[in-house]
Amino acid sequence: MKVWIVYEEIEGMQESKAGRHIHGVFDSEEKAVKFREALRKENPQNECIDLEAYEVE
Repeated sequence: MKVWIVYEEIEGMQESKAGRHIHGVFDSEEKAVKFREALRKENPQNECIDLEAYEVE
């Protein structure tokens, strides 16, 4: 099963996954993209919001 995580990178910690603030976990890419776009629209100056897919069991 694949999940998509929408996250925001914490300033100064971009080199580490520990520097990510998780905003949501989704079971479809479409839901994750919509959520990410809503977050970006709410906070347009923040360019650190992104998503990444993970395979989970």
